[in-house]
Amino acid sequence: MVRVKLKIKIEDERMLKTVFRAVSPENKSAPKDVIINSWIDGDALLTEIESENLQRLISTLDDLLDSIILSKRCISVIEE
Repeated sequence: MVRVKLKIKIEDERMLKTVFRAVSPENKSAPKDVIINSWIDGDALLTEIESENLQRLISTLDDLLDSIILSKRCISVIEE
């Protein structure tokens, strides 16, 4: 089993909660052999991803990071 723990610090509480809500569907739509859990801890978005398949884990992590980046960009544009 391969496991990745990701911690992304987002100091703006509203943005943190919005990004969390935006990536939460990733937890449910992950492939069968991938376990993904995300939660908020203080000023950080924490995510754990586990899989027996390294390539699938990397792909899931890449998708998650793309979602986080896109969410933050959208929020920034809306706030302007």
